[in-house]
Amino acid sequence: MTNILEMAKAFEANAKRDSAAISAIEFALDADEGMVFLRCWIQGDFDVIRKEWPEAPEAVFIGADPFYKPAQ
Repeated sequence: MTNILEMAKAFEANAKRDSAAISAIEFALDADEGMVFLRCWIQGDFDVIRKEWPEAPEAVFIGADPFYKPAQ
């Protein structure tokens, strides 16, 4: 039973990461310096993204940034 729960958690984590990647790509298509944004996202430079692209949607962080905390 434990293996099934671990697999389910891993699947959920992968789904969140995939969703964040899609959101990052969608944002980069219209953003100024979109390729730079994607390079930062791939390298995990989320603090740089928050500083340089404050308009980036939260969805680009959920599941990708291990330190992400939802806005309250």
